[in-house]
Amino acid sequence: MIFLSATLPNAFEFAEWVAHIHGLPCHMVSTSRRPTPLVHFGLPVGGDGLFLLVDERGNFNPTNFQKLQLSLKNDSSENLKNGSVPTDQETAKDQGNGGMSKKRRIQASIEDDLMRLIHVIHNRQLFPVVIFSFSRR
Repeated sequence: MIFLSATLPNAFEFAEWVAHIHGLPCHMVSTSRRPTPLVHFGLPVGGDGLFLLVDERGNFNPTNFQKLQLSLKNDSSENLKNGSVPTDQETAKDQGNGGMSKKRRIQASIEDDLMRLIHVIHNRQLFPVVIFSFSRR
Protein backbone atom coordinates (compact mmCIF):
# COMPACT_ATOMS: atom_id res chain seq x y z
CA MET A 1 0.00 0.00 0.00
CA ILE A 2 1.14 3.51 -0.70
CA PHE A 3 -0.30 6.46 1.23
CA LEU A 4 0.34 10.17 0.96
CA SER A 5 0.88 12.25 4.07
CA ALA A 6 -2.19 14.31 3.18
CA THR A 7 -4.32 11.17 3.39
CA LEU A 8 -2.52 9.45 6.25
CA PRO A 9 -1.05 11.81 8.84
CA ASN A 10 -0.39 9.03 11.39
CA ALA A 11 1.54 6.68 9.09
CA PHE A 12 3.60 5.04 11.85
CA GLU A 13 0.50 4.27 13.93
CA PHE A 14 -1.21 2.85 10.85
CA ALA A 15 1.82 0.67 10.01
CA GLU A 16 1.84 -0.66 13.59
CA TRP A 17 -1.88 -1.43 13.37
CA VAL A 18 -1.46 -3.30 10.02
CA ALA A 19 1.44 -5.30 11.51
CA HIS A 20 -0.67 -6.13 14.59
CA ILE A 21 -3.72 -7.20 12.56
CA HIS A 22 -1.77 -9.41 10.14
CA GLY A 23 0.90 -10.59 12.56
CA LEU A 24 3.57 -9.66 10.03
CA PRO A 25 6.13 -6.87 9.92
CA CYS A 26 5.08 -3.71 8.10
CA HIS A 27 7.85 -1.43 6.92
CA MET A 28 7.37 2.31 6.81
CA VAL A 29 9.26 4.27 4.15
CA SER A 30 8.93 8.02 3.96
CA THR A 31 10.40 10.87 1.97
CA SER A 32 10.25 14.65 2.24
CA ARG A 33 10.62 14.91 -1.54
CA ARG A 34 7.49 14.71 -3.68
CA PRO A 35 8.05 11.66 -5.90
CA THR A 36 5.37 12.73 -8.36
CA PRO A 37 5.24 16.38 -9.43
CA LEU A 38 2.10 18.25 -8.45
CA VAL A 39 0.46 19.99 -11.41
CA HIS A 40 -3.03 21.44 -11.80
CA PHE A 41 -5.15 21.12 -14.94
CA GLY A 42 -8.61 22.47 -15.68
CA LEU A 43 -11.09 20.53 -17.82
CA PRO A 44 -14.40 22.33 -18.28
CA VAL A 45 -17.50 20.12 -18.29
CA GLY A 46 -18.82 19.97 -21.82
CA GLY A 47 -15.95 22.17 -23.01
CA ASP A 48 -12.90 21.70 -25.13
CA GLY A 49 -9.33 21.38 -23.97
CA LEU A 50 -7.29 20.45 -20.98
CA PHE A 51 -5.62 23.53 -19.52
CA LEU A 52 -2.39 23.40 -17.52
CA LEU A 53 -3.00 25.94 -14.75
CA VAL A 54 -0.07 25.32 -12.37
CA ASP A 55 3.12 23.55 -13.48
CA GLU A 56 5.35 21.24 -11.40
CA ARG A 57 7.36 24.24 -10.13
CA GLY A 58 4.21 25.93 -8.80
CA ASN A 59 4.10 28.54 -11.58
CA PHE A 60 0.59 29.75 -12.33
CA ASN A 61 -0.26 30.07 -16.05
CA PRO A 62 -2.57 33.11 -16.43
CA THR A 63 -2.94 32.59 -20.21
CA ASN A 64 -4.34 29.09 -19.79
CA PHE A 65 -6.53 30.28 -16.93
CA GLN A 66 -8.04 32.94 -19.22
CA LYS A 67 -8.57 30.30 -21.94
CA LEU A 68 -10.31 28.09 -19.39
CA GLN A 69 -12.56 30.96 -18.28
CA LEU A 70 -13.38 31.79 -21.90
CA SER A 71 -14.24 28.15 -22.54
CA LEU A 72 -16.61 28.20 -19.57
CA LYS A 73 -18.24 31.45 -20.73
CA ASN A 74 -18.74 30.04 -24.22
CA ASP A 75 -20.45 26.93 -22.89
CA SER A 76 -23.94 27.12 -24.35
CA SER A 77 -25.46 24.72 -21.81
CA GLU A 78 -26.61 26.66 -18.76
CA ASN A 79 -27.36 23.45 -16.86
CA LEU A 80 -23.82 22.20 -17.24
CA LYS A 81 -22.23 25.58 -16.53
CA ASN A 82 -24.07 26.35 -13.32
CA GLY A 83 -24.37 22.76 -12.16
CA SER A 84 -28.16 22.77 -11.83
CA VAL A 85 -30.05 19.53 -12.20
CA PRO A 86 -33.62 19.52 -13.53
CA THR A 87 -36.42 19.01 -11.05
CA ASP A 88 -38.39 15.76 -10.99
CA GLN A 89 -41.29 17.59 -12.68
CA GLU A 90 -39.01 18.74 -15.53
CA THR A 91 -37.61 15.24 -15.88
CA ALA A 92 -41.08 13.67 -15.97
CA LYS A 93 -42.22 16.27 -18.52
CA ASP A 94 -39.26 15.50 -20.80
CA GLN A 95 -39.74 11.75 -20.47
CA GLY A 96 -43.41 12.18 -21.29
CA ASN A 97 -42.34 13.71 -24.60
CA GLY A 98 -40.56 10.44 -25.47
CA GLY A 99 -37.06 12.00 -25.46
CA MET A 100 -34.09 11.68 -23.17
CA SER A 101 -34.63 13.64 -19.97
CA LYS A 102 -32.59 16.76 -19.24
CA LYS A 103 -31.20 15.00 -16.18
CA ARG A 104 -30.08 12.02 -18.30
CA ARG A 105 -28.56 14.29 -20.99
CA ILE A 106 -26.53 16.07 -18.30
CA GLN A 107 -25.45 12.72 -16.83
CA ALA A 108 -24.45 11.44 -20.29
CA SER A 109 -22.41 14.60 -20.92
CA ILE A 110 -20.62 14.21 -17.59
CA GLU A 111 -19.88 10.55 -18.38
CA ASP A 112 -18.52 11.59 -21.79
CA ASP A 113 -16.30 14.21 -20.12
CA LEU A 114 -14.97 11.67 -17.61
CA MET A 115 -14.12 9.22 -20.40
CA ARG A 116 -12.49 12.04 -22.37
CA LEU A 117 -10.46 12.97 -19.27
CA ILE A 118 -9.32 9.38 -18.76
CA HIS A 119 -8.26 9.12 -22.41
CA VAL A 120 -6.32 12.41 -22.24
CA ILE A 121 -4.57 11.33 -19.04
CA HIS A 122 -3.69 7.98 -20.57
CA ASN A 123 -2.52 9.40 -23.91
CA ARG A 124 -0.31 12.02 -22.23
CA GLN A 125 0.98 9.46 -19.71
CA LEU A 126 -0.02 11.67 -16.80
CA PHE A 127 -0.63 8.85 -14.32
CA PRO A 128 -0.79 8.77 -11.35
CA VAL A 129 -3.48 11.38 -10.82
CA VAL A 130 -5.86 12.57 -8.16
CA ILE A 131 -9.06 14.06 -9.55
CA PHE A 132 -11.29 16.44 -7.63
CA SER A 133 -14.82 16.99 -8.86
CA PHE A 134 -16.42 20.11 -7.43
CA SER A 135 -19.96 18.89 -7.86
CA ARG A 136 -22.54 17.28 -5.64
CA ARG A 137 -23.46 14.93 -8.47
